[in-house]
Amino acid sequence: MKKTVHFLLLAIMVGTISFVGCKKDDPDDPNPTPTTPTFTFNKSGNEWHMAFNYITTNDTMIIKLGQNLGNNKFEFITWQKGDELNKDTSYMYISSTELAELDSADVKYTWLKSTAKVGDVYWYVEGTDTIKYTVQSINTNVAVPVGTFSCYKVKQTMNSETDGMTLYINKDKGFIKIEFPVSPGVTVSGVLIYKNF
Repeated sequence: MKKTVHFLLLAIMVGTISFVGCKKDDPDDPNPTPTTPTFTFNKSGNEWHMAFNYITTNDTMIIKLGQNLGNNKFEFITWQKGDELNKDTSYMYISSTELAELDSADVKYTWLKSTAKVGDVYWYVEGTDTIKYTVQSINTNVAVPVGTFSCYKVKQTMNSETDGMTLYINKDKGFIKIEFPVSPGVTVSGVLIYKNF
């Protein structure tokens, strides 16, 4: 009988501790449990129109996620507006937690992870070149014609260069702004002017 009472008391204590320790998140809680950020723009058919400010003309580049070929492998189709016959197709891996370029053997070259911290570097070697994607910010506000978005700011550099392409990526809407140098002191920017989702 004594063992049964001790067992019942222990079961009540464990049950009480479990009940108190496993409270459901309260939407009014000023300190909610943090959640892992996720990318939600990985849907076939999503399309971005980016207006580029070239030196002599303005052009619109269209980016489209084509078919999901399985395992988060998407056709990544780009073309210049008005030149639909010259589409370029490459492949991207876009899951809820990772954005990566895929080579012909489906090897992933990570650009960004949703859990990235400032200073994280993703790098790979292609031939004799070392390509790096460095996370410079995880919450840069970027204003474009379709709104203002909190973005990851990621700088791509090759070998020892310090001035390379910069990507601004929102976790829900994807590509918001792209900047790349074309000559010393001259940078071309592409900003989001339309998205279909």
